[in-house]
Amino acid sequence: MNEEQPQLSDMTHGLPLFPLPRYTLFPNTLVPFHVYEPRYRRMLGDCLSGRRLLVVAALAPGWEHVPDGVAPETLPVAGLGRVLSDRRYPDGRLDLFVHGIARVRLVEARHDPWTVVDIEPLADRLEASLDGALPRLATVASRLAAALGDEGDGVRELLSSSSDPGVLSNRLAALLVDDFAERQRLLETRCPVARCDRLVSWLGEMVLRTDDFGAEAAH
Repeated sequence: MNEEQPQLSDMTHGLPLFPLPRYTLFPNTLVPFHVYEPRYRRMLGDCLSGRRLLVVAALAPGWEHVPDGVAPETLPVAGLGRVLSDRRYPDGRLDLFVHGIARVRLVEARHDPWTVVDIEPLADRLEASLDGALPRLATVASRLAAALGDEGDGVRELLSSSSDPGVLSNRLAALLVDDFAERQRLLETRCPVARCDRLVSWLGEMVLRTDDFGAEAAH
């Protein structure tokens, strides 16, 4: 089991926190961000001149009602990412490509002058036999790709990207699961077998919905 893990000895203290509503950053993924809010532009400017590491965490429920000027709470399990590339616009906006490198737990937060956090890395831990986990996941994902037709090319590409069930489950969850609560549950699931099984159930439901939609369209 080879979930990508960085050398975290110098990556656990004083990391900038990028809180987002209803968002999860999975390990083993590469995602784009467009940043336009002035407070986060300043934070990321500092991030880019240093270790280029940031913690992306989802806002806790009720964030909509937090008064201006008060930092909303975030969920405790988040994603650690490294900015691989950036583009800065004349008006200060930024485009970033962020590589998710680990799932982490937020340990302590402080504001100086923006929110920075200390983290505890949460590596995958095997709690059940891996036997069959990858074939089960690959089978249902392949069925979904077939049901989606040309729109399933992204799924097929991911299926060929790794033979590690931990890595593949992270990537497929990031691409295919659109329900935020389920995405967060998958992020918090450290056992790759359990994560694969959750994903198999979710993708199986997607296959059924896609087949039903295709049958209705044919009539």
